[in-house]
Amino acid sequence: MKDQSTTADLDATQKLQEAEYAFPYHYIPHYENNKFRSFIHWSWGFRNLGGIKLVGDLLSESTFASLLDVGCGDGRLINEIGKWYPAASLHGVDASEQAIAIAKALTRNASFTVRDIIAEPLQQVADVVTLIEVLEHIPPESCEAFIGSAARAIKPGGRLILTVPHVNKPVEKKHFRHFSKEDLLPLLAPHFSDLRFVAFDRLPSSSLELGLIERIIGGRGRFFLITNQRLLGALYRRYLLRYLYCVSEKTCGRMAVVGLRRKT
Repeated sequence: MKDQSTTADLDATQKLQEAEYAFPYHYIPHYENNKFRSFIHWSWGFRNLGGIKLVGDLLSESTFASLLDVGCGDGRLINEIGKWYPAASLHGVDASEQAIAIAKALTRNASFTVRDIIAEPLQQVADVVTLIEVLEHIPPESCEAFIGSAARAIKPGGRLILTVPHVNKPVEKKHFRHFSKEDLLPLLAPHFSDLRFVAFDRLPSSSLELGLIERIIGGRGRFFLITNQRLLGALYRRYLLRYLYCVSEKTCGRMAVVGLRRKT
């Protein structure tokens, strides 16, 4: 049997290789049907990163020692939170076994569980529970039970951070519904106080400049794909500066909510 070494046992050269396993780069090149491709592109990727940035902004408003990400998917959010808060206790749950397998493979310093929180209520409680782009995947008739189960996993006085697609956006095939402030209030108010709604992620139709940014950094052009990292980085910073947060719901594509778990 081959000896297994810990990271501490590796020399400097071996650690360089070990660091590259933070991303499964061996999976990038593909050759299928006489076609070779060796790139990864996700048109919504920069908006996903913007949402992670927004969650980070909201988390920084107060301290916490433990966080539970409900509907954690492949663990990308917890992966980032672990970098920001290395001393925090982080746990993710998701009903998808495949998503949790990826999360476990790619995320360190966090634990993960496959769980349907309606059928199997959570036992542990945390200072913060995040529900990031999750509620739209829950059947409408189950939303109240889902929110109630998530609320019970928060310590009294602890925080909920939730994000959802706004009704300004057409409902995608993989979603049951999108939400407005009026839709979210009756679901959240029984369990949370001091609710604060944050409109974010401006729609590209609201700005010619944002539309251009989406075409370039989001790869929406029909005949080109720009890969210059300096240019893409500058455009992403422009998006964060001018278009991540919205003044009102009228032009937003997504909405965040922060609330405190009621103590009684």
